[in-house]
Amino acid sequence: MSQPPNVIVTVGSGRSPKIPKQDYENILTKYNVGPFAPDGTFFNKSVSEGTSADAATRDSTIYGFFSGKTSFTNKTSLQKIVSFFQQSDLIDVVICDFVVKQNGFDSYLYTHPLTTADIPFFIHARAAHQINFPNNPFMFQTQIQRMRTVNCPIFHIAQPLLTLDNSL
Repeated sequence: MSQPPNVIVTVGSGRSPKIPKQDYENILTKYNVGPFAPDGTFFNKSVSEGTSADAATRDSTIYGFFSGKTSFTNKTSLQKIVSFFQQSDLIDVVICDFVVKQNGFDSYLYTHPLTTADIPFFIHARAAHQINFPNNPFMFQTQIQRMRTVNCPIFHIAQPLLTLDNSL
């Protein structure tokens, strides 16, 4: 049986970024903690470090890009995302729906592959050479639009696997 893919989750700056424990063994979480680099620079560096790893590790890696306000919704969120990637070698970019927390209320946020929102996303290592985050407030949105222009289809998981805490 082959080893499950490595997942590198990079979390941008924030007041108190938290990634809940996942029932997934091959996860590495990197946080942009002081002194803060611009998040675009931090995300680009994380990808370049991962792509310089040995071929076996590099080819079985999935990257996740989160703002400091994003976390997984439950302990199995990451396993569901990895399982989705494993369905086909054509899946390079994945987004999913959210639970949004704000002022004591939770709401469900539907998203879609043609989103213009600034949302976290996951990519397979095959597409990592396409990553180039700008240092601007809409870096995720800009990167997702760029991925579409270089013919990386964006797949959508219609489950709220991530939580966005707008209360922070």
